Amino acid sequence: MVSLYELRKGDSACVDSLVSERQSDLSEADHKVVLKRLIELGICAGTPLTVQWRDPLPGGPLVIEVRGGRIAIGRKEASLVQIEQKGSANP
Repeated sequence: MVSLYELRKGDSACVDSLVSERQSDLSEADHKVVLKRLIELGICAGTPLTVQWRDPLPGGPLVIEVRGGRIAIGRKEASLVQIEQKGSANP
């Protein structure tokens, strides 16, 4: 399984799952807040998305297109999203 944060600009994927608390390096409270926010943004199992932009610096945010809108999310948030990759703009 690959996390959303591992995708490159132009890659498309479908959300497979959100990482459980046991697999996260966040505290229990922070993990719950981040998962709630991801779901509020429409990032849940079965959702297609495309990486529109990613910060060239390690650990920087990325911009994804999801459900017709564009959102920026940080590395920690993106690493909690497990995806099934559909296609790559960079073979």
